Amino acid sequence: MDLPKLVSMLENKALYFSRASHLTEDDPYEGLYPQGQVEAIIRGWAEEIAKDDAHSRSIQEIEADLRDQDLPQFSSNWLQANFLVNGWYLGQQESMAMWRLYAADLQGVVIVSTYKRLRKAFTEDHPGVHIGMVRYDDGARPAGNAFYPITYKRKAFEHEQELRAVVWTIGRYRLSDEAEETFAEIEIADEAPGADINVDLEMLIQEIRTPPGCPAWFHSAIVAVVNRYNDAHGLSISVSRSELESF
Repeated sequence: MDLPKLVSMLENKALYFSRASHLTEDDPYEGLYPQGQVEAIIRGWAEEIAKDDAHSRSIQEIEADLRDQDLPQFSSNWLQANFLVNGWYLGQQESMAMWRLYAADLQGVVIVSTYKRLRKAFTEDHPGVHIGMVRYDDGARPAGNAFYPITYKRKAFEHEQELRAVVWTIGRYRLSDEAEETFAEIEIADEAPGADINVDLEMLIQEIRTPPGCPAWFHSAIVAVVNRYNDAHGLSISVSRSELESF
């Protein structure tokens, strides 16, 4: 996380969730079904339509019509547009590879948390946040759950060990692990690249760490920024240097 994002999080007391369609710069297949599975989906649609087709068209003709209507692409765009994603690296220790990917200029920070803290950090205003590990598989995605395309990625991204918090922005969404049906709503403009979702910062943040080898002035600047918001919001968030600076 860079300094502007850190300031935004502390200022707004919120985590930023990116629209899945804005994650495609890193992975153009983000949120999509594999092509082979798309063909299987088209065949399934065609078979269902053929059962009631008054024109007695063949399955192949119906498949061609579906492709002409670009329904597979519509479905993919719909998935990418209507999911908001906030990603975390899940590991027992810091990763130098992740530092190099996300703070190559030594001017970023990591937020240290746990699954339990993340789960409890979302306020009652937004109970409909789905949290789970990304699965890395080059094969077909399971059917029957709209979240699967956004919680599966290709094995080429397995190094990310990503835990995702995901929000579905269509109308209402349900927190699936609650016994009762708990609903919430979120409004987001069609052109917006993402949205802030309120969190309890004290619950979420175990500590903030600065990069291994970062200049002393940058570490001091992060401490000053965090302390300013500690005072403003009555928080007690600590800042430490990367654990990779010791051996």
